[in-house]
Amino acid sequence: MIGAGLLSRLFFKMEPGDKRKGFMKRFFSFALAFLALIAAPTAQAQYAIPAAKPIASAAVSDGWVVSTKPITVVRLAATSGASAGYFLVLDATAKPSNGAVTPVICRPIAANSSVSLVFTNPARFDNGLVLLFSTTGCYTLTLSATAFFEASPK
Repeated sequence: MIGAGLLSRLFFKMEPGDKRKGFMKRFFSFALAFLALIAAPTAQAQYAIPAAKPIASAAVSDGWVVSTKPITVVRLAATSGASAGYFLVLDATAKPSNGAVTPVICRPIAANSSVSLVFTNPARFDNGLVLLFSTTGCYTLTLSATAFFEASPK
């Protein structure tokens, strides 16, 4: 590491006995200490934002009740099997039966593919969180037990 005395000699021509010499040494010492302080990673900085631990459905199914209480999530995902369909997200406490539904989020999924929703601002579900896979559409639920679900609560 370059010392303050060497830096002051590199950037300023100082003659022996120059009155600025003491000031420049102190200035460069302070500058080097400050740069070392802001450049050094700290344990607090590395763990400032806790990681969201992902959870998943136990098996392929037509839906999954993630939570029956209020929950905040940073990511939701679904993977379909042989059937194409729709990934439905409900702010609810129980899985509904086939028929009319009003999802908060609905995304189409092709057969044997995945859809992932990542929220820059975490999404809050005030009642609970239910994830569903329907083969008919966003507002008409026809459950199909061919999907795998994931969530990352905050």
